[in-house]
Amino acid sequence: MARKKSDATDIAFRYIRNQITQYELKPGDVVSDSAISQELSISRTPVREAMTRLANTGLIEKSGYRFLVTHITNPVITDVFELREAVELFSVRKIIQNGGLSDSQRLELEDMQRRFKEAIDSHAIQNTFKPDSEFHMKLVEISGNSLAFNLAKELEFMSERIRWLSMLTPARYGNSFKEHENILHGLISMNEKATVKSTEIHIRNSLRNYEKVMEIANWEDIIISIHNTIMASQKDIDDN
Repeated sequence: MARKKSDATDIAFRYIRNQITQYELKPGDVVSDSAISQELSISRTPVREAMTRLANTGLIEKSGYRFLVTHITNPVITDVFELREAVELFSVRKIIQNGGLSDSQRLELEDMQRRFKEAIDSHAIQNTFKPDSEFHMKLVEISGNSLAFNLAKELEFMSERIRWLSMLTPARYGNSFKEHENILHGLISMNEKATVKSTEIHIRNSLRNYEKVMEIANWEDIIISIHNTIMASQKDIDDN
């Protein structure tokens, strides 16, 4: 059965996005609609539509007749984190104003923190990315504001590949975990002032950390090299 056009566009969108956020398509690379249509066995039209959608997220940009993967720049990171701060400060306030966390919500956040800590302790730093992302997305989800959640999802598309930059500052992970703990404790104790402050500190510390990484010479090449080494090691484990 032939795929619906909308389904094919969604498939292409997720595929290209994952290729970019996992550095399979690197900053500056050409995104080829013909190559992707062959890889996915779909026509080029939904691939082009997916590429247009991705351009709207800022992951790719049109240059003449071509689409290129965008480079991560200081202004882009600043824009992402300014919006994340606004959305997440709104969210934690709403959570407390709405009566705080339910038992199941608290347990979900605590489980994300447990997995975050396990990844740090095992030095599998790339495994922190998922529980870190889930923690922040869950805060916005719990706020109950669907528009805020949709915006947070768009910001997450950009944040996924930005997180790789912190591979150059491993000490940041322990601090990030502690900052998450402070946010969670503030929510549990229903202390709006403390929760807002902890959230603000966490977002701003993360932004400053990325700004420091971008001062490192050839940081982009180093990140790509680290990523490739991790992926090769994972493949060896999987093959064995």
